[in-house]
Amino acid sequence: MFGLSSYMAGQMQNHLNLVLVFPVALVAYLVIRRIEGSIGWLPVLVWTSVSMLGLFSISTELFATTLVFGTIAFVILLIAASEDQERVARAGGLTVARGDSRRARARPVPCSLRSGTHPAPRPTRR
Repeated sequence: MFGLSSYMAGQMQNHLNLVLVFPVALVAYLVIRRIEGSIGWLPVLVWTSVSMLGLFSISTELFATTLVFGTIAFVILLIAASEDQERVARAGGLTVARGDSRRARARPVPCSLRSGTHPAPRPTRR
């Protein structure tokens, strides 16, 4: 149904670059698969990057529109997801902002700042 929409039929006359919008559906599919947990974060990162790079090379207008409306849709999804809010936030890369300790362990500076223990200052030599 995606390829048989009125948008596709209308843009086939003069704007063939606007017909190549399949990366938008691919990115949405990858995000949904990540939220449900059936795909890991690395394949999502790689394939979303490849899809967005392809979309940028096809049309910068489509790339910008996808970013704006994708952000709006993600914020609405984050608000609407009551019990699955953690999975939605993790899929969106907001894990560090929400304070997930598993990701913070990979970064020693935020982990030490969060725990309240700071290393002793080193003496300086002159």
